[in-house]
Order: sequence, then structure tokens, then C-alpha cells
Amino acid sequence: MEDFYMGKAIERIFLPLMRLQLPEVRDICMPAEGIFHNLILVSGCGRPIPDKRAKSCTPSWGLGQAMFSKCIVVVDEDVDVQNVSEVAWKALNNIDPERDIESV
Repeated sequence: MEDFYMGKAIERIFLPLMRLQLPEVRDICMPAEGIFHNLILVSGCGRPIPDKRAKSCTPSWGLGQAMFSKCIVVVDEDVDVQNVSEVAWKALNNIDPERDIESV
């Protein structure tokens, strides 16, 4: 569990650096549920134009600690990514697997 607290520190330090390269990113969260490096929640990445969100957020997978993650969940900027329950509710109730899941 001590990894989680190191991950939270990395998350907060890494966010301003990520925003330098991807200014549309509003916030990120590496929750304990994802053992901090396997899951990253990202808010505010991209535009509301279909297919643009995945293209604009794909570079985040290669930035710093994000390159170790196995799953990145991207939500609208009005979703609080620090609240994992809210992210799960929004993502799981609004997902269209054919349109919204991208494998890299």
C-alpha cells in the first residue's frame, strides 16, 4: 500500500508536466484500485468531436509514468477524476464499446 502514496505524489508532480505537452488535460488520477500505475483516469482530454478524443489523448500513454499503465480512462472535464465512484458511474453508464474503446 505504500506504493499508493508514492503514486499519489508522482501523480501530482507529473500533472503540470503532462499539461505542458497536452494542455487539454484538466486532471489525472492514479487510483489505489489500479495499484496506481496500472490505471490512469484523465479528465478534459480532447474535443467533443467523435474520434478526436482518442487521438488527442493517445500521446498521454507515452508520457512519464503513464507509459507503465495498462488502462487509461478518459472522461469529460466536468467529471471529478479524484472521485473513482463518479468516474465508474459516468464511464460505465455512457460507454459504447465500438466507439469508445481503443486498443493500442
